[in-house]
Amino acid sequence: MTSNQRKNIIYSLILIGSMAAVFFYRKYQASEKAKLELAQAAQQKEQAALDGLFLYQLQGEAMGTTYNIKYRIAEKDLPEATQMALKNQIDSLLDVFNLSLSTYISNSEISRFNQFEKDSIHFSLPYFYPVLQKSREIYEISAGAFEPTLSPLIRVWGFGEMEEPEKVPTAQVDSLLQYVGFDKIEFDSLSVRKKKKGVGLNFNAIAQGYGVDIVCDFLSQKGFEHYMVEIGGEVRAKGTNGTEKGWLIGIDDPNASETERFVKATVLLQDAALVTSGNYRKFYVREGKKYAHTLDPTTGYPTAHNLLSVTILAKDCMTADALATACMVLGREKGGKMLAQYPEAEQIGAYFIVGSDKETQTFTTSFFEKSLKVSN
Repeated sequence: MTSNQRKNIIYSLILIGSMAAVFFYRKYQASEKAKLELAQAAQQKEQAALDGLFLYQLQGEAMGTTYNIKYRIAEKDLPEATQMALKNQIDSLLDVFNLSLSTYISNSEISRFNQFEKDSIHFSLPYFYPVLQKSREIYEISAGAFEPTLSPLIRVWGFGEMEEPEKVPTAQVDSLLQYVGFDKIEFDSLSVRKKKKGVGLNFNAIAQGYGVDIVCDFLSQKGFEHYMVEIGGEVRAKGTNGTEKGWLIGIDDPNASETERFVKATVLLQDAALVTSGNYRKFYVREGKKYAHTLDPTTGYPTAHNLLSVTILAKDCMTADALATACMVLGREKGGKMLAQYPEAEQIGAYFIVGSDKETQTFTTSFFEKSLKVSN
């Protein structure tokens, strides 16, 4: 055996040893992380019981996303069957909700209304009319920035049921603008009607928040006094989490990646709702230009300003959801002015993040500042 062969063998053994060390170290890290998470969960449950209440959690899928519900009650070791019964009730409630407002369900009330041959539809479920009422309210206060009749444009831009287009759909946008306008529909408590054929509705900017409210109302009716309901990142909370005078909710840093999310700020939420709207997740690039999912109703094109995200604090999640979308259309300055004119402006808070992927600034309203726990 030559000297070079011996060296190669030694180097190979060192390499194998190093790889094995890395493997076992990572395995150790994963094990320690799992232990830490279990310890934290146990500690949280122990702390939550200090005031005589115990923490439980439900998770599932709904409205094309996931939900996470935490609630605290006096009963210790609640039977799994009881927890599953509550989950099944919530799942059924959200399924019925979708039958009214989901554009992804072909026979839902909104899908049937959007079919071109349908000029009107009578409500068979109790969810369509309240969303129309709130939509009109935010449409008027935002001077049309919040626009539920963007359905045809959302589709051609690939932010709805259709796939992303290979090219910017300029010709289609120009032709579809004639169908945009909340004044092109009329409604009452029984039905909604089109004033112009081809008009369609899309409540993606408000329905998810309303879904959170529906679940919260259900829990309150069942007698729950301490809970947190989150659907797709939109949150409403009541009572406390046991260790704080509310529930700690994080606000994502818009410059974090999809796989590694970082918290920009933390809010202590109590008897209120919190919704963040932003253009930093849902977008695509065509010919070197970024096209985000928030559409400007006046142009039919995605908005182009430096507002990365806005987080709205309000009494209910449906209002917070709609106001957040309106702010994303208007931008920080115009959005801030709109919020100041809102009828219950003293109970609306906002946290704006503006800038680029290199540098950001935050702007916080005084009402929001009261709930801000930690700011990075």
